Amino acid sequence: MGNIEPKKKSRFKKNIDVLKLPKKTYKTAKKIAKKGLSKSNLALASGLDIFLEKEIGVRKQFFGFLNFIPHKIRKYSKILFPLALMFLILKWDLPIPIDIKKAFALFICIGLLWGLESLPMVVTAIMVPVLIVLLGLGNQTEALSSFSNPVIYLLFGGLILAVAFRKNGLDRRFAFKLLSLSGGDSKKILFYFMLSSAVLGMWMSNTATVALLVPIAISISSYIKKEDNKKFISVLILCIGIGSSIGGMSAITGSTPNAITSAFINENNIFSFSQWMQIGVPISVICFMSAYFLLINMFKIKSKNIIENSKEFFKIDEPLTYNQKKTIAIFLPTIIFWIFGKDIAIYFNLNPNIFSSTIVSLIAVIFLFSVKIISWSDARSIAWEVLLLIGGGLALGKVLINTGASKLFSDFILSYFTGIHPLIVLMVIMYMAIFLANFVNNSSTVIILVPTLMALGDSMNLSPIMLALAVAHAVALSFITPISIPAFSIIYSTHLVDRKDMIKSGLIIGFINTIIVSFILILYSTWRGF
Repeated sequence: MGNIEPKKKSRFKKNIDVLKLPKKTYKTAKKIAKKGLSKSNLALASGLDIFLEKEIGVRKQFFGFLNFIPHKIRKYSKILFPLALMFLILKWDLPIPIDIKKAFALFICIGLLWGLESLPMVVTAIMVPVLIVLLGLGNQTEALSSFSNPVIYLLFGGLILAVAFRKNGLDRRFAFKLLSLSGGDSKKILFYFMLSSAVLGMWMSNTATVALLVPIAISISSYIKKEDNKKFISVLILCIGIGSSIGGMSAITGSTPNAITSAFINENNIFSFSQWMQIGVPISVICFMSAYFLLINMFKIKSKNIIENSKEFFKIDEPLTYNQKKTIAIFLPTIIFWIFGKDIAIYFNLNPNIFSSTIVSLIAVIFLFSVKIISWSDARSIAWEVLLLIGGGLALGKVLINTGASKLFSDFILSYFTGIHPLIVLMVIMYMAIFLANFVNNSSTVIILVPTLMALGDSMNLSPIMLALAVAHAVALSFITPISIPAFSIIYSTHLVDRKDMIKSGLIIGFINTIIVSFILILYSTWRGF
C-alpha cells in the first residue's frame, strides 16, 4: 500500500482486514484509492472506528455557547438541577392528585436528564424504576416489568441479525451490488447510494449503515472531476444519512424510536410487525422519492457520467462464502415470518403465538449461534444500552398513563386543538416532534410525546395509533442538526457537509415530507380503521 500503513486493527471485525485510517479521512481515502487499495478493504476502512469516536465532539461543538460556564459547575448542575426541580414540584401545593404530581415531577426530572445529557442515557433509563419505587408510584415488580417487554426481545433479535450480516460482509456485498447498477451517472450514483442506505436502514441501525457507506462514498472522490468533487461528495453523504433515516421508517427494527413506539401502542392494542410495515413501507418509499428529487434539485445535480467503469469499481469477485449462505438461509425466513407469520398460522390452523415477531426473532438468534455463524464475543458488540433505554422509557410512559398524568396533560393540549381538522392536528404534532428531536434526541422525544398524544387521541376521537406513528415518523425526519439521530453526528464529523446544507436540506425535506406523512396516515387510518 505504499506509504499508507494501518494504524491498528479494528476491534469491530474479525477475519477481515479492516484499517483504522488517520484523522484526515478525506485526503487519506483519496491517497489510498490512488495507491490501489482493494475496494473491499477501502469500503470497510475504518467503518465504525473512524467516525464513532468523533460523535461526542460534535455535540460539544454544537453546545459550545455554554463553554463560559466552568466545567465542574456545568458538569454537576446538569445533574442537580433536574433533581432539585423534581423536589420543588413535589413540595409545590398543586390542585391535582398526589400521584399525578409525583408522575409530573418524575417526567420533568427524567426528561431534563435525557435532554441535557447529564448522565449517559442508559443510566438515566435505569434511574426511572428506582425513582418510581422511591416516589411510591409502584413496587419493584411493576417498576421493572417494562424491561421484559416483548419488543425489547424483538429488537435484540434484529440487532443480532445485523451483527451476523455485518460480520460476514453481506451488508457490503449488498451495497456494492446495488451501486454497480449506477453506470457512473451522477444522479444514479446518488439514487443507488440512497437506496442502499434505505434498505440496510430497515434492518440495521442507522449508525452502522452510515458507517459502512460513508467510507465508500469518500473513496470514489478521487475518480470524480475536480470541479464536481466537493459539491457532489457533500450531497452524496447527505443522501446516505437521509436514506438510512427514511428507510428506518419501514419496520419496527429500523430504529429505537420505532421499537419504543411499537411497545407503547401494544400496551392497549395489537399492532404487529406486518401492520407496521403495511403503513411504514409506503410512507418510506414516498418520502424516499420526495427526498431524492428535493436533494438533486436543491443542489442542482445534473445527470452526467462522472465515474468510468463503475461496474468494475463496485465489482465483488468473491463468490458467496459458506457463512454468508447460512446467514441468508436464516435471514430470509425470518423476514417472511415477521411479515406473514400470522397469515401462515391461520392457513395451517396453528397457534398464532408461535409466529409472533418476537418468538421468530429469538428463534433466528438461536439458529445463528447454533450453526456457528456468530459467537457470543460478536454479540457483545451490539448496542445493549438501547434495550435498557427502551425499558426505562416504557416504565416512565406506564407511570404517566396509570396515574392519569398523560390524560391531564392531553386535556390541556385539547383546549388548543378543539375544532381543528385532524390533518392540521397531525401536522402540528409532527412539526413539534421534529423541533424537539433536533434539540434533544429522537428516542427521548418519542418517550416524552407518545404516551401523552395517545391519551389526546382518545379525547379527540382520533386514533391513538395514528398519533403515535406520526411521532415515530416525525423523529425520523429530524435531520436539521446532528444531535437527534446518531448517524448525522457521523455525517457532520466528516467535515464534508456544510452545516448550512444540512440545515437547508433538513428543513425543506422535513417540512414537505411531514405534509406527505400526515396525508397518508389520515387516509390509512380512515381506510383500515385503526
